[in-house]
Amino acid sequence: DNDQNSITTYTDSNGNFRMELVSGYYYICAIINSSSIFGEYTIKLYYDSQFCSELATPVMVPPSEIITGVDFEVDLSKNYNLQIYGILNNELTGIPIDGAKLTAIDFNTGKPVNAAYRQYNGEFVIDNLISGDYLVSISGQGIVNAFWPNSFNWQEGERVILSNTNHILYNSGAITQDYGNPEFEISGVI
Repeated sequence: DNDQNSITTYTDSNGNFRMELVSGYYYICAIINSSSIFGEYTIKLYYDSQFCSELATPVMVPPSEIITGVDFEVDLSKNYNLQIYGILNNELTGIPIDGAKLTAIDFNTGKPVNAAYRQYNGEFVIDNLISGDYLVSISGQGIVNAFWPNSFNWQEGERVILSNTNHILYNSGAITQDYGNPEFEISGVI
């Protein structure tokens, strides 16, 4: 790895690892190359069972202390290579929604699992998912938070079920909102 801000270590035969770090906050990531009935693939798992650094919990290393318990649980019998993908456009204009972030949320725990940003052409891919039930949320600056396919609360969001195959959101995966132009201002004194 050529990143000067990255430190790499390898596990021993028992799966243990050790890093010597200066005090600070760190994102700890396990990269596992796996071969299973699902084929060969790489699992990139951050501490606290997250698949992207944005959702991961940073580990605080205080000065002159040894931190233990930064453990990873990986069930290699699961397929970690599943995706939810689609296209995110404004329903009225057909134009991709700028700055949109799509997050796969574990339906049973309510915990965000992985996220993706909409590409310039409206396409998105939330990858590194395992079999399970998910909600897909949309958020971003200037975007009213919503759940796929077009709900403002999770109870009405549609459950996306991944079962060893990828899932494309129907209707091109569009989560649509029309924000229009602001025509009023809110002001006050505190």
